[in-house]
Amino acid sequence: PDFVMLYMLDLDEKGGHSKGWMSEEYLRRLSIAIDNVKRTIEHCGQEYSIIITADHGGHDFTHGSAAPEDMTIPLFLYGPRFAPGKTMDHTSLIDIPPTAAEVMGIEPHPEWDGRSLVNQ
Repeated sequence: PDFVMLYMLDLDEKGGHSKGWMSEEYLRRLSIAIDNVKRTIEHCGQEYSIIITADHGGHDFTHGSAAPEDMTIPLFLYGPRFAPGKTMDHTSLIDIPPTAAEVMGIEPHPEWDGRSLVNQ
């Protein structure tokens, strides 16, 4: 395939919302998600650029506030298009579409506010 998207719903809906962020159940489901990502990377090797992220953080049983726990999300970029071991500051969810577009060789929409994180 040219593009693969994994959406691990169980971590958010059945882990964070139902049992609470950082609960034992959430952490168990997080471990499963990490194992899925590891298997994906092992299977794809260096053939693919992989973007790993979440749509939001959370605290207690909710999210949506301005608290750092809600606003901070993981963002990992893996593969030949990304510098290994680099930490980037000032990234945002709006940077993901232009990054994915560049990886796929597609021109980003001119109204997009984000920037590509390829080779940053």
